Amino acid sequence: MATAGNELYRLLIRLTGLEAAQVQGELDPLLKRLKMSPETLTMEDVRRAMIVYLDEFSAQVQTEDVEVLAELDSLDFEPIEA
Repeated sequence: MATAGNELYRLLIRLTGLEAAQVQGELDPLLKRLKMSPETLTMEDVRRAMIVYLDEFSAQVQTEDVEVLAELDSLDFEPIEA
């Protein structure tokens, strides 16, 4: 019997528009780390997992942005003449 959290988890996967296996490949290890099962999620579990996922994703994006900016700063650009 599916729980409301399990149904929401599956809906979130479908709504990404990506292949389900790809999304589950990212989310299932996170659930395992949080000691959760995709088959028995509660609504609170989904909420908690999404907060952790978004925090980790946000930190990763910020790190990548810093690396890109540092790389751009190290390049010598010639001024563009109008």
